Amino acid sequence: GINAEYGAVAFSFRMSSEESCFLPKNVAPIRYEISLIPDLQQFIFSGEETVEIKINDASLSKIQLHAVDLQVQSSELDNIPASKITFDTKEERVILEFLPEAFQNKTTAKLHLKFTGELNNKLAGFYRSKYKAADGSERFMATTQFEATDARRAFPCWDEPAHKAIFSITIEAPKDRIVVSNMPEISREELPNNSVRIRFADSPIMSTYLVAFIIGEFDFLEGKSEGGVLVRIYTPVGKSEQGRFPLQIALETLTFYETLFGVKFPLPKLDLLAIPDFAAGAMENWGAITYREARLLIDPVKTSTALKLANMKTINHEIAHMWFGNLVTMKWWDNLWLNEGFARYMEHIPVAKFYPEYEIWTQFVSGAWTQALDLDGLKTSHPIEVPVKHSNEINEIFDSISYAKGASVIRMLATFLGEETFFKGIHNYLEKHKYANTVTENLWSALADASGKPVQQMMNSWTKQMGYPVISVEEVGEQKEENGNIVQELRLTQRRFLSGKSQLAPDEEQKWIVPITIRSAVDTQRFILEDTSATIKISVGKEEGSQWIKVNDGSVGFYRVNYTPQLWKKLGVAVKSKSLSPSDRLGLLTDSSALASSGRLSTVDFLSFLSNYSGEDDYSVFSSIIGGLGAVNLLLDQEACHPQFKLFVRKLLNPTLQKIGWDVKPGEPQLYSLLRSMILNFLGGMDDPEHLVEAKKRFGVYLADKNTLPADLQYPVLKAVARDGDATLFDTFIKLLKETDFAEEQRNLLRALGQFPNEELIRKALDLSISSTVRSQDTMFVVGSAAHNPKGRHLSWQWLQANWEKISQFSTGQNFLISGLISSCTSYFNSTEKADEIESFFRSHPAPTADRTINQSVESVRASAAWLKRDLFAVQSWLSSSTL
Repeated sequence: GINAEYGAVAFSFRMSSEESCFLPKNVAPIRYEISLIPDLQQFIFSGEETVEIKINDASLSKIQLHAVDLQVQSSELDNIPASKITFDTKEERVILEFLPEAFQNKTTAKLHLKFTGELNNKLAGFYRSKYKAADGSERFMATTQFEATDARRAFPCWDEPAHKAIFSITIEAPKDRIVVSNMPEISREELPNNSVRIRFADSPIMSTYLVAFIIGEFDFLEGKSEGGVLVRIYTPVGKSEQGRFPLQIALETLTFYETLFGVKFPLPKLDLLAIPDFAAGAMENWGAITYREARLLIDPVKTSTALKLANMKTINHEIAHMWFGNLVTMKWWDNLWLNEGFARYMEHIPVAKFYPEYEIWTQFVSGAWTQALDLDGLKTSHPIEVPVKHSNEINEIFDSISYAKGASVIRMLATFLGEETFFKGIHNYLEKHKYANTVTENLWSALADASGKPVQQMMNSWTKQMGYPVISVEEVGEQKEENGNIVQELRLTQRRFLSGKSQLAPDEEQKWIVPITIRSAVDTQRFILEDTSATIKISVGKEEGSQWIKVNDGSVGFYRVNYTPQLWKKLGVAVKSKSLSPSDRLGLLTDSSALASSGRLSTVDFLSFLSNYSGEDDYSVFSSIIGGLGAVNLLLDQEACHPQFKLFVRKLLNPTLQKIGWDVKPGEPQLYSLLRSMILNFLGGMDDPEHLVEAKKRFGVYLADKNTLPADLQYPVLKAVARDGDATLFDTFIKLLKETDFAEEQRNLLRALGQFPNEELIRKALDLSISSTVRSQDTMFVVGSAAHNPKGRHLSWQWLQANWEKISQFSTGQNFLISGLISSCTSYFNSTEKADEIESFFRSHPAPTADRTINQSVESVRASAAWLKRDLFAVQSWLSSSTL
């Protein structure tokens, strides 16, 4: 999304809770002993727990702890029954009152509770997940998702990260089911009713959000890490082969992290489980990581290269949390980035080590870095360290700022300090704070001690204020000869970058401490920009094509760069000759695209600069080309000049497509598979008649034999034929959807359903997305695709409004889903009228967990409207005369 001064109102529907969102500190948990009996037929569970508590205030008469959707039947403190049990539903608490003598002269006590709850279908807390048994019948497993504040749905607890305790879990389940928890099983007792009672070893001291228990039917593969940790991959029955490569990744990564951090993995086992219904991608429960099935399993033939790589990173990401998040945990959710920024950064390192052919750090630039810069250019962004006053605000910060900006500033800092020094500081941080809770300052202090550099002073400007600078670069005077070198003096000036505008109001000005690396063909200069501007000299090449100067070498710094027309021109020559690294070619493209959308560079200048990339074949650079073209395409797809723009795109992309072709060639670079898929996917939206003929031919063969269409081509082919499809084809897609049990193929078909050209079929797809045919976790694939389709954009927004009540209920507890649906259905417009309409609708239909998403969408729409108004005429003229 994007806000600006164009009359945007950043409105908030949130209850402002002045009272503390924390539980009273008069008691604290030491050890939980929890016993649960889930009923997989009735979708309920009963439980009891004994919590050893520390009493910090002997004068108290009541205990407050968290509970949601639980009924507490009884409670005793050291065998003295509670005199009263009440619930505060707004604050999600149960209040247990006792006679004063229950607490007298005690520093510890045992609190016993009996309770019941629902195995819900909200993908949160202790919930049920549907799967097909070997005989084709429908069955349910019970599983958990407690982050951020949903352990309280499974058992009454002190559901705050700082309340670490030991957990002893006992589960009673049908004898023929597998039961997994954080720790290994230590005893198993057979019960008369074909059930079994399984007790697990005591956990280390840990936070409630990391507790897990899963009861279901699985196959598994296992191996032992070099350090002796038993690692298992649990798959749906019959799919264990799809766990073989994930097991290899998990074993490699676990051993690699132990060496890199210099801290042993503290548990005896690590399980990775594929769950059919799962809201996010994965969850780092300590010792029992749960994944959406499609984000863990890898089929050697049927999984696309893109998903295989995404899954490798997800596995690495969650295992990194075993140290960053689980062993050392943020004190409160305002420091969530300590978990997520670090894990997003770390997920790339094992890929770079074991699979260098993926060039993963260049992909980081086109992925996390670009994504974070896009979101953080908004006035409705937020600082990395963001105040969280109420539990309903927590889910909104699981966004690109906590993850991708967090990872980007960590990468910038690690490069600045040097990797060896950086990981020495990380080792010290983990050793000092293990089994405890931290704030950001603890990390800075460990890195400052290891490096001797003022880390906190520099990094505060990146984590405590939102946004980032654009560095403007201009020549000071002419080039001079000094000691046989040609030297150019430059002035660098920093100002805050805002996506929606180039002129800032006085209250929008900010300053950062910016580590800068400048490179030319013959020289590299490094310095820290602390003031608004500074001058620096750099030697440049003597030959005509080597006089370029590139600021932000390797696109490591978290900022954008703008140049004078003359410097842009020299960089264009360097792009064409590939004198610059892929990360630098990519960074220039991302910057020029963003500068155009904000009005600091004209869109015509951006499109002209883009012409230097004709014939580019680096996957990551190409994804940036597609990103830039996609933004302009969204702007123009309702305009009269759109056919000319599509022609320009086809001319720009075709040389690369001709070079790599539709089919894999022996010995081609690994990344060509990703590049091919991406180009064909984008061209599928550009209505190239030749492209459509080829796609239809391949689709016909696919219908006859599913194995003939390579996984990397499946979605591009489905999308292309859908865009020209009719009701018969729509029904064929539905039939294919029902026949396949392969999650990625289901996802591809769902996305393709949103691409049909007919409004009636798009509406049918949207209705299907919230029916029982589609798992709620997959709703977004249909809706996101339909909203992105020019034929479905207005329809998707109307559909969201018309079905708002149903969608609100359907996504209760699934904050990722509601925010995703709102963002998809609102952020692709480019008129101020639409922005007003969106604001007005959500004023009367509040969505408290998606306030920030709504504000960001409105800001985006206003910025796009301003961009279109500013540059449409010039772009139309340029397209009519362009001779790419």
